Amino acid sequence: MNRAELISAVSDATALPHEQVDATLRAVLDQIVAATAAGQKITLTGFGSFQPMDRSARAGRNPATGEALQIPATRSVSFKAGATYKAQVAASLPAAKNKKGSGAKAATAAKKPAAKKAAAGTKSAAKKKSSTKK
Repeated sequence: MNRAELISAVSDATALPHEQVDATLRAVLDQIVAATAAGQKITLTGFGSFQPMDRSARAGRNPATGEALQIPATRSVSFKAGATYKAQVAASLPAAKNKKGSGAKAATAAKKPAAKKAAAGTKSAAKKKSSTKK
C-alpha cells in the first residue's frame, strides 16, 4: 500500500475528504520526523515506537577492492512494533507459516541431501558407461 492508497482507505473508513486526511497524515508524519530529529522517542501505544539511534564511526572494508576505509558516525531511526501490532500481523498468517522450522526453508533443507545423492548417482553411472566403452 502506498501513500495515496492509505489516504484513500482512511478517507473511506472515516468518511472524511481526501484533502483533510492527506493534511492530517502529512502533519502526523512531520511531527514524528521533527521529534526523532530532535532526539526524542515517539511511542504510539499498541502500534510501536520510533527512536533515534546513534551509530558510532567504525572501520569497514570495500568489498570490491578489499581496501580498508573509515565509515563515519551516523544517526538513524529504529522502529519497534508494539505488542498489539505484532499480534495482529502474526494472527493474519496461516498456522503452518507461524511455527519456527516449518515452511519453505525447512522443505528446501530436507530436499538438498536427496538432490546431491541423485547428482552423485548420475555421475557414477556416466563413469560406468564410459569405462565399459573402452
